[in-house]
Amino acid sequence: MEKWFNIQQLSNTYGSVSGHEEDGKYHLLLDDYSGCAKVEITKEAFDELFKQFG
Repeated sequence: MEKWFNIQQLSNTYGSVSGHEEDGKYHLLLDDYSGCAKVEITKEAFDELFKQFG
């Protein structure tokens, strides 16, 4: 099952910050609307962010 979250406190007209789980890998996505950086994070970090923002 895929999970995702969006950190509204860090998302604005200049870009967004979100997290995404897919196929057992966890990513933090930094999108400035002209491109997106995807950084792999630990399951523990993802779970904590999902708990707060999911």
